[in-house]
Amino acid sequence: MLTVSAGEKSAFYPDIPQSAWGAFCAHACFESGKKVLFFVFSTSSDCDFFYSRAKYFLELSRADVRLKVLPPEYSDSIADAATFDSVCERTGTLNAVAEAELAGAKIAVLTTPEALFAPAHEPVE
Repeated sequence: MLTVSAGEKSAFYPDIPQSAWGAFCAHACFESGKKVLFFVFSTSSDCDFFYSRAKYFLELSRADVRLKVLPPEYSDSIADAATFDSVCERTGTLNAVAEAELAGAKIAVLTTPEALFAPAHEPVE
């Protein structure tokens, strides 16, 4: 797992067992003074596995952190509904990250390298 936040060096945690990822996320969010933290996983399935566990530990610690997922871009070969859902979730997450400073809440974003570096969609007017 890799953690990234603006203005700081990223940190790689190769030895944290998967069963402790949720507790680690809650601790990192609680201790960090940053508004936005990115947790980068190797696969989308790791993000899905981690989401419920991180949410549990964040609620348990009563940290004021919004947990978001930045999904990968789907290709045109995927059904339209899946593409639409992915675009909506990406847009919502990117908006939350952009407004984090104004909202006053911390945001933890779970993502993969491919999803993190995928371009954002053009705004619809």
